[in-house]
Amino acid sequence: MPNAQTCPECDRSFHCGSDSPDGCCWCGALPRILPPDPSTTCRCPDCLARATGRLLTEKLNSISHNEALALAASQAPSPRLIEHIDYTVEDGNWVFSAWYLLKQGRCCGNGCRNCPYPKDA
Repeated sequence: MPNAQTCPECDRSFHCGSDSPDGCCWCGALPRILPPDPSTTCRCPDCLARATGRLLTEKLNSISHNEALALAASQAPSPRLIEHIDYTVEDGNWVFSAWYLLKQGRCCGNGCRNCPYPKDA
């Protein structure tokens, strides 16, 4: 049975699945971008997704387009979209993140707000 924990950021209770039979936790679906820190406790799915999304945005703003593409390509594909990482919801609409759009590998040409691709591409 997953062990119960309390998120240090929001005080919500959640379950860590690291002691599941396959040894995998839900956090394994998130991009491997946060540096591991064994001195901190786990965060709930929402708080960890928010922190990962913020870190991804900072990272993407600090590297070249080619480095961003390589970073996105190095991550295992997620079977589902993750709020705060792949998209946010604004006024009931999904807004895809630059990270999500980078994982697509090319510009779709739809004029996405967070399009990370050069305008001349």
